[in-house]
Amino acid sequence: MLRFKYLLLFTLLILLSSVISAQDRVTSLAVLVPEAQNLAANQNYLPAMIQGELVSNLTKHSNISILDRMRLETVLKETESGIYKNEADFGRLGEITNVEYALTGRITRTGTGFTLQLQVVGTGKDSIGKTRASYSGSVTIADLDNLTGVRKASLDLMTQMGVTLTASARQELSGAGTTEQANAQNSLARGITAQKGGTVVEALSYYIQASNYDPSLAEAASRVNVLSANISSGNIGDDTRNDIAWRRDWVQRLQEAEKFFTDYTKQNQPYFLIYDTDITWGNINYQNETIEAQIRVELLSDEAWAYTLNEVMKTIKAGFDATGRAKTWGLDWPSKPVSTTNPFVDSLKKYSIGIEILNSNGISLFKGNYIFDYGFKTMNGLITTVEKRNVNFRIRAINANLITDQLSIRITNIDGIPIERASSEKRISIMTFLSNEYEKMLAERTRICQAADASGHTFELVGRTIVSYTGKSKDLIIPPRINGVSITRIGNINGKGFLTSVIIPEGVTVLSYAFDESPLTSVVIPSSVTEIWDSFRGASLLTSITIGKDVFLGKSFYTTGINDFHRDYYENGRKAGVYRYHNNKWRYTPLK
Repeated sequence: MLRFKYLLLFTLLILLSSVISAQDRVTSLAVLVPEAQNLAANQNYLPAMIQGELVSNLTKHSNISILDRMRLETVLKETESGIYKNEADFGRLGEITNVEYALTGRITRTGTGFTLQLQVVGTGKDSIGKTRASYSGSVTIADLDNLTGVRKASLDLMTQMGVTLTASARQELSGAGTTEQANAQNSLARGITAQKGGTVVEALSYYIQASNYDPSLAEAASRVNVLSANISSGNIGDDTRNDIAWRRDWVQRLQEAEKFFTDYTKQNQPYFLIYDTDITWGNINYQNETIEAQIRVELLSDEAWAYTLNEVMKTIKAGFDATGRAKTWGLDWPSKPVSTTNPFVDSLKKYSIGIEILNSNGISLFKGNYIFDYGFKTMNGLITTVEKRNVNFRIRAINANLITDQLSIRITNIDGIPIERASSEKRISIMTFLSNEYEKMLAERTRICQAADASGHTFELVGRTIVSYTGKSKDLIIPPRINGVSITRIGNINGKGFLTSVIIPEGVTVLSYAFDESPLTSVVIPSSVTEIWDSFRGASLLTSITIGKDVFLGKSFYTTGINDFHRDYYENGRKAGVYRYHNNKWRYTPLK
């Protein structure tokens, strides 16, 4: 009997412990931007970067419901508060956002680095003001930029919160992020900081970069879409209706775009220099006992660099065109810049690349330089980069008597600067055709430039955006995923001269400069598409449009007959359905 009483008491204690544990468990969380103390001006992005990496780690490795960061920003803006210090503040946050806990903290610059202090504080009715987990540690700028410091803090906090982590998760959180992940989080944080500072053009460029670095970072793609939509609407500022003020706002925005173009292109343009370690031997001069040789070298541009700039400029142009006031305002942009100095000029330069061949005894058989053209050309505010492929570096005479079985080739300098310094100063990544770095670069360019779907159609991708299509099929069904990347945006798929029908997959949200001058007769636009900008110009044969509900058409469907589609679609309440053009009229049929 006594044993039964003890067993009953033990069981009740276990049940009580389970109840307490369940009440104490963190099930929902808002991650706030840490306060900043003593940060330098060029470090003001760090709090947003810490917040972003914390959100990523908690979302990936725990089952805690994390409040969407963009939703959180809206809430904080509406409540006109970003700092929470007492129970009343946290209670209000919990009530508005319906989360039980908030992760808040502070980053402070010290004489040797930074201190990072974080705590998980209750915001719910039963947990308000209660500290559930805390972290304090010292980090360097390198620890922050490669994400090591934030991942260590995430691991500590999740352990305290009782999150069950796998061995692989612990290993991941104990080390640095990949270069792509670190670059993406840094670019995203810089974009958020720039947008809060009012420089939306710069912010958009950082969001695009973040999406390019890590296409799986959904927040970056979302911010690109939202900010692009805001700019492309043409209504900047506080929906200004005074025409003079509206023009003034747009002049300022165009000046910002021109300054961005100047600052962006002023930096050294990134390139890849690839050389072959095998020598192709040529003619022998028996009298001089010399032999000709050739080495294959390529100078390839970083296409993401050009894409970022062009996508920003196209977005600004789309917004400016959407005002419909360019002629009235006397602004012919970008043909005539609004700044006193025209930023849209070609930049064509030359690199002197030093090459040396050594034999197995370390004796130099050849030292010479090859001149590469590089840079970009501009047209209507957009750029096209200069590349050099399959260059044969010719060496007229090598002393045949010094040739050994093993020869080595190396790049010695760029513009006379030793290669150890030049690669970082000139932003040139040097590699051989057989190196792992080259394979990685090719894979990245494939992701960005040449991705094929299951049917063999070839697309050019940057992040989650299709920027062009090459193929011979007249009827194109765009897949929702290409090479594992979910497509959310479609850019300049031309198809001029052959593309007659297109089916766009669910998940795509924006069409921008899509299907320009394509001889389309039919198109399917899913309900996920919310915006169409500068698309379907010249599509005079388009007679069937299947479209989702509440799509914003922007400045699209230019041609006669197609113009009427705007009116009929809007007058019909922007209902989903099939619109067919017959006898000079669009006729609507509901979707089944």
